[in-house]
Amino acid sequence: YPNETQLNIAQYFNQKYLALNLERSTISKILKKKDKWLAIPDNEANTAVFRYKKVKSLLLDKAMQLWIEQVVDNQMFLMEAIIKEKAEFFAWALGLPDGVLKFSNG
Repeated sequence: YPNETQLNIAQYFNQKYLALNLERSTISKILKKKDKWLAIPDNEANTAVFRYKKVKSLLLDKAMQLWIEQVVDNQMFLMEAIIKEKAEFFAWALGLPDGVLKFSNG
């Protein structure tokens, strides 16, 4: 959107994602480093940001995926503590033995 102001871009995403609170200055910082972000090859985009671990419970993983999709679809706010609490609840509800999984922050 080369013809849009930074304020308009921030307002667009704040309206589209109600849980988001972007300020114009955030858009400015992103655009200043746009060459860095555009230089990441598509096949490396996810691995550059996330570290992947082997899933210990496919059922728990699927339950968390479905729950997060619902949260995102409803434009609700997610925090690490809420995600951790929900994972612990699903593990309990699925009857996973204590000590098999570690629920850490991050």
